[in-house]
Amino acid sequence: MTSENFADIWQDDWDNLLTPEEQAVFFRLNDEEQDKYLTACTSYEAMKAYLEDLASPPAAKRLLDLESWK
Repeated sequence: MTSENFADIWQDDWDNLLTPEEQAVFFRLNDEEQDKYLTACTSYEAMKAYLEDLASPPAAKRLLDLESWK
């Protein structure tokens, strides 16, 4: 997944995809970090890998919860 996949998303769509708290963190991430965050939201395995990755931004990690996949 790349930022090109998300380039055509309008603000109204972002409002439906991400909470205001998520948007506050997400839009501070660089393009690569945004791609990784969105990919992490696609599956339990992707989210687990993202949360275990020491390079993932702590503020973004705090927004994710593996329990949501159970």
